Amino acid sequence: MGERGMEEGEKLRRLREKASSDGLRIPDKHLLKFLRWKSEGDRAYERLSDFVKWRKGCGWMDSPDPLLLSRSEVIRKVVMSGVLACPTNVRGKHGEKLIFGRFRFNDLSSWSPQDLCRAIVYLVETALISEETQDNGVLVLHDLSGIGQNNISIQVPKLLLPILLGKYPVKVKGIYIYNAPWWFQGPLQVVKLLMPSKIRSRLHTISNLSEVHEAIDPAALLVEHGGTTDYKPEEWVKSQMDFEAGGGDDDYMVRCLQT
Repeated sequence: MGERGMEEGEKLRRLREKASSDGLRIPDKHLLKFLRWKSEGDRAYERLSDFVKWRKGCGWMDSPDPLLLSRSEVIRKVVMSGVLACPTNVRGKHGEKLIFGRFRFNDLSSWSPQDLCRAIVYLVETALISEETQDNGVLVLHDLSGIGQNNISIQVPKLLLPILLGKYPVKVKGIYIYNAPWWFQGPLQVVKLLMPSKIRSRLHTISNLSEVHEAIDPAALLVEHGGTTDYKPEEWVKSQMDFEAGGGDDDYMVRCLQT
């Protein structure tokens, strides 16, 4: 075991003891996610406690069905639409997991803002299974080409940002908003007000995809953006359903920490 492993092991032991003393029985693999998010033990435990409290009071995350692709028809529908993409083995230049958004496919007549938020949380859950993502975080590229006002709802950031930017052990290394229409500037300013200043400083509006090449190798982009990543939602969904059928859902925090 290397020096990092020994130090992390000691921090994990203390975090486990503290959680246990408060009646929380949480597997080490989930405790490690919080330690890799906030390396100081006290801060990691504070965020872990916040997550557990949120989970206890967030019944809509499992309503009307569990947060599993294999058991939620509406989450499957959202993911199959292509509005969100988290391609396997595709990362930024510093190991960040890449998540793509294409909100022109966000059909709010077929699902609710809560359903979309549940699907986004599900994707983050799948990304956080990887230690590389726990260490290096995520990069998000939102392509707003072709978006209409019927594709957005202010309820989405209101529901989602307090979860992903305060409860989940995910490091958001950058958010790129590409090709935003003129009318989106108003909603974007509202969203910025909901963000912590650190995340706000990592939000970039761009009009040319070359502006992301410093963080993302051009080949890692989706085919439609000039890259070589040929993302097929149906293949990704099948892979995830097979993973869950084999017991992989134990790796999802919202499943393991249900109360």
